[in-house]
Amino acid sequence: MNSKHFFKSIEQLWTEVMKNVKDAVVFMDDAAAECLHWHGGLKRILDSGAIFVDNFSPFVVQLDFSHVKNFIKIL
Repeated sequence: MNSKHFFKSIEQLWTEVMKNVKDAVVFMDDAAAECLHWHGGLKRILDSGAIFVDNFSPFVVQLDFSHVKNFIKIL
């Protein structure tokens, strides 16, 4: 797999993710945030309809469960 194909594959994955963030609170880990940085950044996820984006952390103590939640983690 060459770098162009690799970049296109990741772009397709982010396109699918963006279809699921409308009206959602989104939590993502550091690796996902770094990857998104190279594929449109915070503006892309907010333009796709996310209400709020935050770091996925064990220290998140209060969640408002009235909105759809999306957790994005890079394995």
